[in-house]
Amino acid sequence: MIARALGLVVLTAAIWLVSFAGFANTELIAQLGLVPREVSNAVGIVAMPFVHGSIHHLIMNTVPFVTLSAIVLVRGGPHYAGTLITMTLLTGALLWGIGREGLHIGASGVVFGLLGYLVARAFVERRVTSFIVAIAVMFFYGSMLWGLFPSDLAVSFEGHIAGFLAGIVTARIWCRPGEVKVAAT
Repeated sequence: MIARALGLVVLTAAIWLVSFAGFANTELIAQLGLVPREVSNAVGIVAMPFVHGSIHHLIMNTVPFVTLSAIVLVRGGPHYAGTLITMTLLTGALLWGIGREGLHIGASGVVFGLLGYLVARAFVERRVTSFIVAIAVMFFYGSMLWGLFPSDLAVSFEGHIAGFLAGIVTARIWCRPGEVKVAAT
């Protein structure tokens, strides 16, 4: 369990370090961000979650990222790594295809992916514990769903949508369907 937690700490520290490097050198943000349908910025598919526009942006993504990641991490390091890589790639690729013009940065797509994954996992696995987790996640983070709608031109709601959909697909890929038990009458 300590190794898992250490992995999450290292990943979070990397996000913070790259973000702070971007604060000091805004050209780094432009290089690592995602510009939809621009082949020259395709690195943003993977790198976008590591760059943020401000300390506020970074903090607002870090808290749910760490919390939701910790929940997924309970299943084990390899499971977490696989789901996170799948989710990040799907989020970035989908955003690259559907996003509006402009530079998209930040980990919120991955955060929405984690939210979508944890909710969808309950429906894929059909386990009581997965449903309890999904209910708790929706209780604490359900208001994030408002981020799926356009409200602020400076916010990439398309990244949120891409992440949420990627989370659902990731649950389908990484979780084993459970059997629905029917009580005999």
